[in-house]
Amino acid sequence: MSTPTPREPQIVGASERSVSLVGATEQVPVAIDARAHRETLAKQGVSEPQRIALHLEDIEAKENPGSVYGVYVNLPEDADERQLAEHHVGNLSFFGLEQAREPRGDEPAHGVRSSMDITDVAQNLKAHGEWDAEHVRVTLRPLGLLAPEGADAPPPTPTHEDLPVRVGRVSVSYG
Repeated sequence: MSTPTPREPQIVGASERSVSLVGATEQVPVAIDARAHRETLAKQGVSEPQRIALHLEDIEAKENPGSVYGVYVNLPEDADERQLAEHHVGNLSFFGLEQAREPRGDEPAHGVRSSMDITDVAQNLKAHGEWDAEHVRVTLRPLGLLAPEGADAPPPTPTHEDLPVRVGRVSVSYG
């Protein structure tokens, strides 16, 4: 039995603008290019993507704001806890931002990148009629602190207007 050869990921869609994160929920539309979609699937010899990845690219900030964002795909407005779990594809932390901005030695400064395999979530959404192969809506939602035991409500999610984080591009690839 042979192991399938991994496919080279191909970008099939990308956001048209960067997004600035300051502690509030942000949505980023990603249009999937129909021609890139067809050509990538034809090149791979499949009718459906075998792997789908989401990439948050060129992440830059003066310093780490100390926050974490949940990353969701096609999250409905006013989502309940079940929907949050079903649409969640990963978390975005800013560990290492300072090192990327001011690396040691002769390495040039660069942005940070985070990639997430969203295949299982996309397949589940497709099975429930919530996946659009032409448009992906990515939601970046700040994750707040948990309420201490015995507290009625968690503390408010801190904002970081003074430490904005820029995400240069959000893209989707098939592999």
